[in-house]
Amino acid sequence: MKTPTLIRVFLVVGMILLGGPTGRGGGVVTDCTEASLRAAVTDGGTIIFACNGTITLSGMITITNDSILDASGHQITLSGNGSRVLYVSGSGKLTLANLTISNGSGDNGGGIYNEGSVTAVNCILTHNSVVGQAGSDASFESAGGSGGSAAGGAVWNSGLLWARGCTFTGNSALGGSGGAGASGDWWQMCNTPGYPGGVGGDGAGGAIFNCGTAYFVNCTLASNMGTGGAGGAGGFGYFYSPDFPPPADGPDGAPGLSVGGIYNAAGQCFLTNCTVAFNSGTGILVSGGADLINTLLVENSPGGNGSGGLTDLGHNLSSDATCMFTHAGSMNNICLLLGPLADNGGPTPTVALLPGCQAIDAGDTTAAPPTDQRGVERPIGIAADIGAYEFNKSTNSGISPVVTECTEVGLRAAMSGGGRVTFACDGTIILSNTVGITTNTLLDASSHKITLQGSGVRLFQVSQDVAFSLANLMITGTGIQNAGGFVNATEVLSKPRLVGEYY
Repeated sequence: MKTPTLIRVFLVVGMILLGGPTGRGGGVVTDCTEASLRAAVTDGGTIIFACNGTITLSGMITITNDSILDASGHQITLSGNGSRVLYVSGSGKLTLANLTISNGSGDNGGGIYNEGSVTAVNCILTHNSVVGQAGSDASFESAGGSGGSAAGGAVWNSGLLWARGCTFTGNSALGGSGGAGASGDWWQMCNTPGYPGGVGGDGAGGAIFNCGTAYFVNCTLASNMGTGGAGGAGGFGYFYSPDFPPPADGPDGAPGLSVGGIYNAAGQCFLTNCTVAFNSGTGILVSGGADLINTLLVENSPGGNGSGGLTDLGHNLSSDATCMFTHAGSMNNICLLLGPLADNGGPTPTVALLPGCQAIDAGDTTAAPPTDQRGVERPIGIAADIGAYEFNKSTNSGISPVVTECTEVGLRAAMSGGGRVTFACDGTIILSNTVGITTNTLLDASSHKITLQGSGVRLFQVSQDVAFSLANLMITGTGIQNAGGFVNATEVLSKPRLVGEYY
């Protein structure tokens, strides 16, 4: 996206697409059954709903004409029930509004496989998955077969994709494992090495795989997973005689790529005021091109927030250094205070900015859409916020006090209201009792030397659905207990983040 004009073009196009029927076909889905839906979409046009519920499909729905599925005013979920939900052919043009696509699966595009044109407005795509086939084991004189790639847990796009106000969460892409390599050649009458294992298939976009053109405005991509398939084992070397050098086993195959958010393999994608957070695997991996403005990338790992040809158009924030943003208003290695993905109002779940978050009032207002993902007007402060969520102090609890004295009393008082808590002192604070974290809180000791030490007690207990972040301080003695273990060794905490329930 080279200029903010494209954003406004997209908004106008979206309104036109949702403005009325295409002049033919259409109808009303009066009961939430597969038969009723299939009958309504047969001839295309505008299809509305007069029911609420989940429509479970026995197979994929194919769109070859101009169709609008508009669930405004209703709660509609299209469930793939183990098969892909929607296929849009090269001649198809599909608009989706205010509905959920879930539980689709396949090897590519579990929710939507698009070769035509798809516009999605205020939609949720969740728990869609793709799995690549395993590579075959070699039988004779060859390497193991490569694992199959799995591309686009929610959406595979080679056409035109527009997404506005959508949330992609809980989707996954799992690459197939590589096959085992063959053992060394016994018939050569000498010691011979084994053959290589096959490479693992790519987990190519837990949420999105794009090789066409894709626009994302006011979208949240959170907690998706991309996992590359394991490489196959190398074959054993064949031992024939001690008179020859010992044979080497074949090398294991390399694992596939792991991309949790967007894998832009070719073509071009554009992100404006989007939030890409908490995905397992690289947040955005680009082999083609990707233009970003006012976009927030936070805690996508392993692999980091971004990799490849990201074009920084300004006012982007990354919690690590992988994006290498350099444009005006953009920042790297920023500790950002965010809430978990939740219902913060509006038609789709969002990730809230919390008091003290550096994304607040840090965006380019001229490039931002007039509202955030929830429909809240922008800007509320002196400038638009970065990401899909616009912070409103009146609806976000918490203050941002300062610990002026390194005492237990001073720390507890400063933390009592949550928000971003900073320090104006240096030293060790010894806690005699556990501090309960019941409000989203960032404890940030930047530019100071702070050690928190437990006097035989657990330091923090984090309530369910509460975000607790710690930055640039040391925990020593008793630490933070959760279901997975107990932190009791001295540890410097740079930018960890906990989302309850931790205790």
